[in-house]
Amino acid sequence: MNKGLKKFFSYWFLGLQSGLENIDGRSRPRLLRYCGEACADSYTRDIFRQAKAKSSDLGQLLKNLSKKFTDAE
Repeated sequence: MNKGLKKFFSYWFLGLQSGLENIDGRSRPRLLRYCGEACADSYTRDIFRQAKAKSSDLGQLLKNLSKKFTDAE
């Protein structure tokens, strides 16, 4: 991940964390659920499905996922 993108995410996550700390407990899970669904719909769900279809076991699944998520540590 490039330096500018890392900086963006750093600021974005700090803002998200601050926002989550300042909303009521009933709203927080709903907000996170919608954010998670939107994230999965935008990219990751299809990547996981494709990797699973090409995998015979958990080890192969993880190997296939690591090819798609090369920046993950």
